[in-house]
Amino acid sequence: TIQNLARFPDNRDRIIDYARGEGGEGDRQKINGVKIILEIMAVNIEDKTVQQSGCTTIANLAGGDNQQRTHVAEGGGILALMRAVEAHRGDESVLRAAYQALRILGFKPEEQS
Repeated sequence: TIQNLARFPDNRDRIIDYARGEGGEGDRQKINGVKIILEIMAVNIEDKTVQQSGCTTIANLAGGDNQQRTHVAEGGGILALMRAVEAHRGDESVLRAAYQALRILGFKPEEQS
């Protein structure tokens, strides 16, 4: 997934900088990691591969404990997922990845009324 997000030089540079230790430690590192993924998704909203990979990454980041889900949700993860869905309504891979991430984050559309 990160490989797909890193296809673009600007994205790759951000990921490399983060990997070199500029992401901080502990909770700060997790929050900054989410931020980088969301920024990459925002800049590349028209690229379905980046959106699908970003949605999968969000799902993976949120798949841990409640604190991780909170970091992703409060960091803008839900909004990024909804933007991906909006931009790629006809792409099954993006929709599946986004909806999986939303389920992990606790969003259940069948309960919305």
